[in-house]
Order: sequence, then structure tokens, then C-alpha cells
Amino acid sequence: FSTLFEEPFEIEDVLRPVSLSQGFARCGGEALGGIDLFKNASIALKRAKASGQAKSEYYTEEVGLQTRERTRLLHGLQKSFKHHRLTVVYQPQVSLATGRTVGIEALLRWRTEDGSFVPPDQFIPVAEQSGLIVPIGEWALREAINEAAKWPPGIRVAINVSSVQFQRGNVVATIMNAL
Repeated sequence: FSTLFEEPFEIEDVLRPVSLSQGFARCGGEALGGIDLFKNASIALKRAKASGQAKSEYYTEEVGLQTRERTRLLHGLQKSFKHHRLTVVYQPQVSLATGRTVGIEALLRWRTEDGSFVPPDQFIPVAEQSGLIVPIGEWALREAINEAAKWPPGIRVAINVSSVQFQRGNVVATIMNAL
């Protein structure tokens, strides 16, 4: 079946390559309705597309759990960003030779409604995959610069910038505007 798409198709006198990505959900075993099977196949298809062109993926329970957790995190992160529950904390950078603070690193933290923290290694990848990292990163940059303006002169501020911000946004203009 995939050999059908090896050669490009001529469309309006232009050769256009076409690829086929497939998502499969098994039916049988446990009785699932058509809507559930469709959702599972859609999840598998999204994973196939994320793997690259012309890929196939099967839905598994593990894939379903991962997808639901990612979706839960994304919705929570969107809500928390909207309701100002993200914060920037500052970690000192200390000279080993002198013991003096020579800089500060700005770090993004997420506290949920119940007061618990979501680890950055869980929410940053979700923010990057969804593109939400761009507005969050812009906000964090402004926050860190505003806070740093209150500190004594000579203290460097390190602010992490996601590669997604470089790809999707104008980082230089964002920094200049924040300054």
C-alpha cells in the first residue's frame, strides 16, 4: 500500500510528493464503541505524524495514558498561566574562588491550585510541544528583567530560552522590548 506513494503525483503540472501516515486502533477484546475506537486511532495517528512522514503507529493503553496525562498537564498549564500561578524564582550563581554571588539564574516554577509544584521536567516539554512556551517565555523574560532592575549593579541574570522560542518567535525583538 505504501508503494503507491513512492513516486510524486502530478497536480496542476507540478510533481508533488505525497506521504501517508497511519494510526491504528485494535477492535476486539474489550468492547469499545465507534467513538472510542476513533479517538484511539486519532491518538495513534498524531503519534505517527510526530514521528515523521510516512509513519504508522498503533494505539496502546500506555499511549492513551501518556496522551491523557499530557492533555491534562497542558490544560492545567494554560489555566495556571491565565490565572498567574506561574512564578519566576532566582537561584544564585556563586564564584567558587571568592564565595560571592556573581549572577542569578531565573527559573520558571508552576504551583497548582492546591499549592503543590509541578516539576519543570514535566511541564516544560508540554509547553514546548504546544507552543505555549513562547508566551510563557516572553512573560518570564519580562518578569526576570523587571526584578533584576531592582538588584545591585554588576549582578548577571541568566534566563533560559527554549529552542521553540527561537524557531517561532523573534527572540531579539522580545528581549529588546523587555529591556
